[in-house]
Amino acid sequence: MNKRIRTATDDATVEFRKMKVGETVRFPFDDYNNNSLRSLPSSALANDRKKGKSWKTRTDFKEGCVFVTRTA
Repeated sequence: MNKRIRTATDDATVEFRKMKVGETVRFPFDDYNNNSLRSLPSSALANDRKKGKSWKTRTDFKEGCVFVTRTA
């Protein structure tokens, strides 16, 4: 089964917060900072993590983007 991956269009914090468990969102390098995306869950989203939410990030240099998956 192919999962549909949507491309982020909003502020990164907003995108992370509105993700559902199992959803993957693509963040293009041209629009989002790679380092900011990777550190976002441990900084700006610390209260969300305290409530049990978590995300996994994967940098894809070939596609020029970061894929973020909501895991909990």
